[in-house]
Amino acid sequence: MNTPNAIERRRREQAATPTPDKRSRRSHEQRSAETQSALVEAAIEMLREVGYAGVTTAAVARRAGCTTGAMHHHFGSKEELMLAVLTRLSLEFEALYLAFKLLADLPLSRRCEKVVEMLADYYIGPRYVAVWELYVGTRCERSLNELCVKNRKRVVSKLESVWLQIFADVETTRADLVALLRFALTFLRSLGLDHTLGTDPGATAAQREILRATLVDRISASASARKGGRR
Repeated sequence: MNTPNAIERRRREQAATPTPDKRSRRSHEQRSAETQSALVEAAIEMLREVGYAGVTTAAVARRAGCTTGAMHHHFGSKEELMLAVLTRLSLEFEALYLAFKLLADLPLSRRCEKVVEMLADYYIGPRYVAVWELYVGTRCERSLNELCVKNRKRVVSKLESVWLQIFADVETTRADLVALLRFALTFLRSLGLDHTLGTDPGATAAQREILRATLVDRISASASARKGGRR
């Protein structure tokens, strides 16, 4: 059974690089890691193609070119496999927003443009469909869904910290900046879902520009109001 710390433990395991001291052991561990990775990628592909309900461990094993025995050796259940999928996708998102720190020295308008561009590419990208399937598909599976919800809170909390860092030079309140981040995330998740329905790319680009302009205007207005209040 998964514990509340299962996602964090799995995240550390996937992020870690093993350094065994024997060639044979290293070879075995590398093969094992490659098999696990193939299974996780196969599960992500199937989530996108057939949805959460359509994913079975046997089908994932076939997609990955593994036996069901190998599948159950690495992941004892569908829940464990989905946990590994969630962990991998979360790590990819964390790598994305950690790159935001490189934007801190850009002019405000350009900073907002790059943030929207990077987040939009993630939410509109095909891999985020798998995230949608996990959150929605597990809603009737309490234990796994609770882990999904806890993981989402953890990831968003870490994103908030990075967001505050890249806008640290703006004289506005933490509450205003966090509210804008949450608005942007809600907007982009909706845009990503809309994209799966075949939205015109031109319309998507126009909406991204509206979001960028909104962020610039609201951050600037909040900073001006704060300055005015100190006079």
